[in-house]
Amino acid sequence: MNTDSRLNRLLTTFLLVIWSILGLMIMLSFAIPFEKPIVDFMTLTGAIGLGLLLVMLISRRKNVIH
Repeated sequence: MNTDSRLNRLLTTFLLVIWSILGLMIMLSFAIPFEKPIVDFMTLTGAIGLGLLLVMLISRRKNVIH
């Protein structure tokens, strides 16, 4: 694997992580009215975890296809 495709894959996964985290944060901010900072922090970490899980599943599916 050359450096360009490795960098391209890294950039793609980075963008997927950012977009999934942002999308989940927006959806959760509309769904849950935040009252306490602890709940806000827990929801944020949950959204980050779900975004990373989504990216892992997508990258595994791409590896199986190729």
